[in-house]
Amino acid sequence: MPTNEEDEQKLAELAETYGPLYPFSQHKRGEMIRYTVPGSDGIYLGEVLWVQSPSEQGGVQLPMRYVVYCEERGFVDIVFVTDLVRA
Repeated sequence: MPTNEEDEQKLAELAETYGPLYPFSQHKRGEMIRYTVPGSDGIYLGEVLWVQSPSEQGGVQLPMRYVVYCEERGFVDIVFVTDLVRA
């Protein structure tokens, strides 16, 4: 079972990788969400690992997005609000 120190280390690693956690999102860390992936016909279910703050990358302004682990796909997806599927 993870300790508080391990949890804090994991959170610090996520923040270092994905930037500051965005507090103003509909879905929070640990929640399961359904979403689509551009170029795929499927609807996927995954766990929100992190919520990225809006930012600029390569001169392009990006909105808030979810970092989601999908067991079916076996890796992390970046999910925009427009990719969410309402139940």
